[in-house]
This record gives sequence, structure tokens and C-alpha cells, in this order.
Amino acid sequence: MKRLVAGILLGLSLELGCSGAAYAEAPEIAAEFSDTTESDSFYTDGTEKVQVPDDTDDPEMLPESGEEAEASFGSDSEEQQSEAAFFSGSSDEMAFTDGSSDEAQAEVQAADLSEEEAEILAKIPADATEVTLDVQDGTDITNVLNLVLKFMGQRATDVSPCKVIIPPGNYYISNTIHLYSNMTLYAQGAVITKSSTNKHIILRLGEEVLSDGGYNGYRNVTIDGGTWDLNYQNVEGKENPGGFVGFRIGHATNITVKNVTFLNNLKSHFLELAGVKDAVVTGCTFRGYWKDYEGGGQECIQLDACLDYIFPRYQPFDGAVCENVLIENNTFEDVFAGVGSHSMVYDRPYRNIQIRNNTFRNIRKRAVWCLNYVDSAVEDNTMEHVGGGVLVCSMYTPNTHLAPDAAPGTAGNQYSSNISVKNNRIFISNTDKINGKSWKGYGIQIQGSKVNANATGIPEGIYKVTNVTVENNLVSDVGNAIYMYLADNCVVNKNRISLVHASSFSITGIYLAGSSGNVISSNKIGDCKGNGICANNGGRTLNAASTDNKITGNIINNTLNDGIYIGTGSTGTVISKNDVGVSNKSGIVVLDSKKCQVISNKVSDCRLDGIYLKNIGDTDIKSNNVTTVKRYGVQVISSQLKSLYGNTITGNGNCGLRIVQSRISGSQQNRLRNNGSSYAVYSRNSTGSVLVRLPASARITRNTARITGTAAGGRRLTVYVVTKSGNKRIGQGNVTSRGRYSVSIPKQKKGTVLLLLLTDKYGNRSYTEQKVL
Repeated sequence: MKRLVAGILLGLSLELGCSGAAYAEAPEIAAEFSDTTESDSFYTDGTEKVQVPDDTDDPEMLPESGEEAEASFGSDSEEQQSEAAFFSGSSDEMAFTDGSSDEAQAEVQAADLSEEEAEILAKIPADATEVTLDVQDGTDITNVLNLVLKFMGQRATDVSPCKVIIPPGNYYISNTIHLYSNMTLYAQGAVITKSSTNKHIILRLGEEVLSDGGYNGYRNVTIDGGTWDLNYQNVEGKENPGGFVGFRIGHATNITVKNVTFLNNLKSHFLELAGVKDAVVTGCTFRGYWKDYEGGGQECIQLDACLDYIFPRYQPFDGAVCENVLIENNTFEDVFAGVGSHSMVYDRPYRNIQIRNNTFRNIRKRAVWCLNYVDSAVEDNTMEHVGGGVLVCSMYTPNTHLAPDAAPGTAGNQYSSNISVKNNRIFISNTDKINGKSWKGYGIQIQGSKVNANATGIPEGIYKVTNVTVENNLVSDVGNAIYMYLADNCVVNKNRISLVHASSFSITGIYLAGSSGNVISSNKIGDCKGNGICANNGGRTLNAASTDNKITGNIINNTLNDGIYIGTGSTGTVISKNDVGVSNKSGIVVLDSKKCQVISNKVSDCRLDGIYLKNIGDTDIKSNNVTTVKRYGVQVISSQLKSLYGNTITGNGNCGLRIVQSRISGSQQNRLRNNGSSYAVYSRNSTGSVLVRLPASARITRNTARITGTAAGGRRLTVYVVTKSGNKRIGQGNVTSRGRYSVSIPKQKKGTVLLLLLTDKYGNRSYTEQKVL
């Protein structure tokens, strides 16, 4: 590589080495270098993508469809002169074997540049693939940078890419920078500050509005380093409609943005990609926004689609979306929103979006919004003090659009699917209002959409999120931890949820509404103000049942509501092998549902019932262990149970089983011991169960050879001696139809503990201990 040192500029001479070059910055740039041309002058680089107006609800606030009035952000572009600048260049002799400075001069002459511009570019050797600006600290570099970028952009090829370097220092830009295919813009150590008072894009690809469509407009572009200060503080009319984007990149493939620091956004995005394939954003920092404005999306990184009303100045408006995007090892702090999309094209999902190993800190709204994503992942991120962690949506009707000349397909065919949300650490802020509206914080929200007939152009129906894996996340502090709305066939596994009771709204560990076929397993849930796990039909507004969900192996502790609550229409729910303790209400509640299973759960220390069932049908309640709840071990009201079998119910405040207006099928064989009522089983207006009183006996002394007493509802009484090595049977007898028994036993020593086991006709076993006097 040959290094060229700056030369003579406007009468100022520098001593050169073996070769020299002189470059000058013209006072004005020719028309073809400006932001706008006559044919597209109705656009400006300040034209902003459509934002959801302030009075439109966010998806977290109102999951149903709505309407959006769209407005374009506009501004005037003001071209300013830059200070004089020097360049140094380097070349790769292997890259260009037939180039010459004469050919470079011919290119310059063809461009119809000013004399000074032509002189500058003519001094760049024909074989140079790398150019370093030799610019003075504190100067405006807009014109000189655009001049060189365009010149090198014409030279760059897939085989021989080019690089333009902004050296370390402090510089200003007063208009949009234009970058081209097969180029690297390197700015490590440079601080570039927007100096203009109007609203214009900081950087874009190309200078023409029209390029090849799809992903074929631009390719092989890298932006490496630099602190790019959007400097909203200097913008006039900040309070007026509209903001401006930092870097806007569209219709492109193989894009890299790395090691860039973005500062001080105004109402919009630092980096916006639309119709981009194979992109990497890594090692970047995003910081600062105008806090007086809380409307719209304002994601630091916005993934978008090439449509005129959401992504202007990148024609053709063919609806191209993003695919194969990696956002990794970045830091987002003190910003409004982090990464994602708030607009989408119907039937064109964003594919393979990977958001990994990023840090989000002090995010006013949400960290990540996956809108209409498929085959994507949000993994290994840290989110501290965020209004919301990860939002996965199938559709957002206020900003859902049809591709040009495309008709919508069948209703309900729009799915976000195959998404992984794993290994994230999410700490929710205590934010209760955003943009003047109530805000309920959350850790992870998986949300489909119910579209009503008034959603223009979109078929009415239910649009689900499917096949999302939420695994090994930590969710803490204030808010709903994991929320699932119209989400099917998802897995929520091995998450740790530790909330606080300080919020004014209900805080739930894991919530399902209108969500079916999900597996909720091996989660640890604590300190919820609401329920630990809740599944229902979403109420009258949604009225879509949550069915065939499996809730298994979870540990739930210290809830102010029920540990597990299964509401209306939750047919086929399986609740198994969960450990529920310290609930301010009941441990497990199932209401208004059929064909459920409540099997092998442990429930303890609840203020009301261990297991509460009402208006359920064809359901199995088996092998549960219920201890030390304040009221009933298991309460069944107005229900039909296929089985109530093998449950162990001990040490509860009232009777072990309470059955009212219900029908129980089959043998039961429940174990009831040391409960705080004279009733072992309380049964009223029910079939398949009988009212059973605990056995009462006459006084037992060391001389007693026959125990007599009453045991209403029992069929057989067995007497055991309790020893350290186990219980030994010493007598057995039947209970009469009048509820009396008489059992012969060997005389026992004073102080011996006897266990009286009463079995009813359905096999339930009730235990009472008596000490020999």
C-alpha cells in the first residue's frame, strides 16, 4: 500500500515526501451531489416514516385492532459549505492493474464538477482503494465527505471494495451523508455532530430515490466506528410534528454497522433498516433522546418495510422486508425504546432476526418488539429498568399494510412463529404512565391479534402467535412477568420470576388468555400480587378459550391471589407436579372447564382452599398432597369428576374434602388426616360421595379390650398401634348403618398411641389418633 501525504491547498503549501497530492473542498457541490433533484424534490431527507399518533393505544395497552391516522414528517434540507480539507490516500497495487490517474481525471470531468472539486478528485490515484480525509478539527466535513464517498463509490466493485476514513477528531455535518455499494466508512475515534437546526437524515445509501428493488439496490456496505451525535438539542421546532432518522438503509444486502456510538435522537430512530438482507449491527451504543416526547415507536433500531408511507425515499415501494439480521453485543441506555418493528406488511414476515447479548438499561418503553417475526431469537440479553422487556406480536393493525398490488389472504393466516426468547435477564421499571396513558410493565409478552371488521383491508379474524419458546429467563421487579394472549403451541420453561407487591395493578407470574396447546413447565414463580399462573378466555372482549395447556413442574410461592387459576372454557388443561405454597387465596383453582386433570401437585400454607373446583366436568383430581391450608383441603362445587382419587389431605383448618351438588365417579381412596373439622368428608346434594364424620370413641384406658363409638358415613374401622418402627394393626370392625362401631383390641399400656382408620364406601380413609389413658 502506498501512503500519500496531503499537498498544496489554496496557496497553502506542505512539504511532501516522494509523492504528493493536493485536494480542495469546493464552496458548493454540484446538483447531482445534493440531497434532492428536481424530479423528486417533493421528498426531503427529513421526511420521516409514519408514526402511530399519540392518541393510538400501544399493543400492550389494547390488544385489539384500532385505526391509525398517518402523517408524514417533513423538513427542508439546507446545504451548507464545509471548511477546506486535506486527504491522504492509500492503494492496493494488486487490486488495480490497469488504473491510472488519467482515468480518474476522466471520471471527474464527466461528472461536470467545479474546477476545485475536479482538482481534488484528480489527485486521488487511480489504483487507490482507501482514502483518509485530512480534515481540520472542528470543521464541517459534509461536502468533502460526500464528494469522496461518491467518487470512491463509482470505483468500488464486489472484487475491489473501497474504504473512506474519517480520522480521529471532532467534526460537524450539516446535511445528509451518502454511502454506496462495496464501501466501508471508517470513523473510529471521530466525533461527528449534526450542526444544522433542521430535521434531516444523517446518513443513507445512494443519492437517488430509485434503485433496484427487493434486496438488490445496494450491497456490501460497512460503517465502522465514530460517535454520531444527532444533537436534537440544536434542532429548532422540536415540539412541532416530526423527527428525523440517523442512518436509514434500504433495498440492500450484506450490511454491517459496528462500533458506532449514536447519541441524542429526536422522535425517531438512530438506525432504520428496510428491505435489508444479511445485516449485522454489533458493538454499537445508543444513548439519549428528547424526553419531552413520548409518542410513536422511537426504537433505536427499527426494522421496517419499503413502503412510501412508512419508509420514504427508497423506491421502488415494493414492500420488501428485512431478513437475516443479527443485532449483537450492543448497548442501549437512557432511550425511549430499544430494538424492533412497529410497522409490518401483511403476509410478509420479517425472517431470521437475531437479537443477542445486548444490554438495555433505563428504557422508558420496551426493549424489544418482534412484530410479525418468524424463525427469530431474542437471547442472552440484559434488560435493566425497562418499561417492557420483550414483546412478540403477530399483528399490529394500526400499522399493518398490504404489499403493492397484493390482496390479503385468508383471515387468520398471519402468524409470528418459531421464535426463541431465552436466557434474558429482565428487570421491570415501576412505570405507570407513558405519553399520559396508563402503562402496565411486563417482562415477556407473547401476543396475537383479534382483528375486527373495521380494520381496513385486513380480513377480520384471529391472528395467533405460535411456537414461541420462552426459556431460562429471569424476570424481576414490578409488572406482569410472562403474558400470553392468543398464543398457541408455545413452551414456557425454566424461567425464574420474582416480582414485588408494590404495584397498583395486578401482577401475574404467567398469564394465558385465548391461548392453547402451550406447555408451562419447571418455572419458579414468587411474590406475585396477582396469580402465580393464570389461564382464561380473556373476558368478554376476547372470549377465546385457553385449552389443552399443560402446567407442570412449576414452583409457586407467596402469591397475594391464587397460586394457579384456571378460568372459563379451559378445556383439557393438565395441572401436574406443581408445588404451590403460601398463597393469600387458594392453591389451585379450576372454574367452568371440562376434561381437566389436576394430578400429583403439592399445595400448602394457603389462606383459603388447597384445591378449589367449580362448574367443571369430566375431570380427574388424583394423587395431590394438600397440607396446612386454612380452609378446605379440596372443595368441589357443582361439578362432575371422573375421579377424585389418591389425594393426601392433612393438617388443614377445616374438613379434608367438601363436596356440594356434584357427582364423583369411581373409587376414591383419599387419605384424610389431622384436619380441623369433625367432618372428614362433607358432602351435600352429591352422588358418589357421602358425609363422613371422624370416628369418635369412648374413653380408652389400659383396661379397655373393646373400643366403641360413632363414625357416621364410615364402612369399616381399623385400629393400629403407632410405634417408631411403623403402625401395627390390632383390631378391625364394621360400622353399622346407624354409624356405630365396636372393635375388640388387646389391652394396651398407658400412653400408647392408637390410630383409628375409618374407611367409607368409596375407599376414602380418615385417620384419628387416641392415647391410652
